[in-house]
Amino acid sequence: MAGVGPLFLALIPVTNYITAENGVVQKAMETLLAAIPGNASISKDRVIPALSAFYIFWTFAATGAASAAGLGSSRKEGLDNNRMSWI
Repeated sequence: MAGVGPLFLALIPVTNYITAENGVVQKAMETLLAAIPGNASISKDRVIPALSAFYIFWTFAATGAASAAGLGSSRKEGLDNNRMSWI
């Protein structure tokens, strides 16, 4: 536990680089948003809402779907949604 504090402090420059303006995260968001038809780039006032929407999607929808797919594929008979015998 005592090593977590110094490790956290040591990684501050890394997170600063990743989240900087025109940094890795913003460029990744611009690339994702460019895939949507009619949306060429992201304006500065839309960065935080776009990142929030992506985070919410990834945290709840994508990981939930991956978890359900993993549970279903790990069982020979699959998941039975009528009886929750997997709980």
